[in-house]
Amino acid sequence: MKKLVIIASSVIGCLIIVSVGLFAFAYFKGVGAGAKPVPGAAQYIQPTATPLLTSQIPGPVTQKTPVSNPGNTPTPAPVGFDLIIEQSKPSESSVFLSVSVKVYLHAELSNTGDFTAHNVEVTTRARVGNDYAAIDGKQALVVGVGTVAARSTVPKEISFTLDMSLSQGQNAQSHGIYFEVVVSSTEGKSYIPLMLCDQTACAPA
Repeated sequence: MKKLVIIASSVIGCLIIVSVGLFAFAYFKGVGAGAKPVPGAAQYIQPTATPLLTSQIPGPVTQKTPVSNPGNTPTPAPVGFDLIIEQSKPSESSVFLSVSVKVYLHAELSNTGDFTAHNVEVTTRARVGNDYAAIDGKQALVVGVGTVAARSTVPKEISFTLDMSLSQGQNAQSHGIYFEVVVSSTEGKSYIPLMLCDQTACAPA
């Protein structure tokens, strides 16, 4: 009788263990498949990965200002001058103890810059050989032009008298007269290349 009780107790213990194992297996299998948990039983919560919260803050906006291409923008030219001198008619000369020559010139003064030239004056000296001849009794002839707009030309009719000695007169007749011209304005000075004039024409020396 005592042996039967021990055997029965062992069988019951095994059944309890098997039941608990089957229950645990069925429970975890049902949770994994999405089955509802048994009411009153302890619930197992499957851990899930939670993404980190990231705050998307827009970066600073850089506004680009259109910049003109300096390669396509020419640099403005400063005030500069060109001078063309022509004889408007033949010179008239008279000889006594000295030589007096009346000169008639047509001049065209051009401002080659992109800015207006102000208070423009043209100063001319006449060189004969190694000496200078007087122009209207003075060492130099100064002609006021005034204002010359950018990229414009101002024509001018000029007449004056050269007073020379006999030797200077002979030199002028043989080799011509060199005119040294300086054009000045508020903006600066320009030195015009030497002009050589004979009895009929003037040309760059």
